[in-house]
This record gives sequence, structure tokens and C-alpha cells, in this order.
Amino acid sequence: MRQRRFQNGTLRIQNNKLMFDLDENGVATDCYNYEYSEANMLVEEFMLLANFAVAQQIAVNLPEQALLRRHDEPLERRLVSLSSGPGA
Repeated sequence: MRQRRFQNGTLRIQNNKLMFDLDENGVATDCYNYEYSEANMLVEEFMLLANFAVAQQIAVNLPEQALLRRHDEPLERRLVSLSSGPGA
């Protein structure tokens, strides 16, 4: 499912998640990057699938009440400006 989402154009956002070890008083004693496991990715996929299924049901069965977020296609001039801007 995950691979298919990315093949269909899903935006890949990879954020580092900083974790802290705390002592008994709640004071940080160490920090490290959280490593996502296969289980994390599986849970994420099912959460996205559930959200999509609910959104589809609302859009089909309650079209007058459905509030959907849609994004217009980007303007070509803005894409050109962005790609030729500072640091490009």
C-alpha cells in the first residue's frame, strides 16, 4: 500500500523525531533520533486507509455536509520562480 501511494504521487515528508531519556525528576539525561520500525509504518498505512475510507463515505453519503480540502494545480510561473530562486 505504501509503495503504491508513493507511486501515485504522495508527498514524502521525512521528519526526524527527537526522543529524550528522562530521569526520575523528568530532567532530560540523553537524546536520540527515534527509529521508525516496520510496525510503525504498517500502523501509519492503516490509519491513512481508515481516514480515506471515512472521507469517501462522507463525500458520497453526505455531499452537502462534506468539507473537502482540495489543492489547485500549481502555477507554472511560480514553479519556475521557485526552481530558479536562491539556492537553486
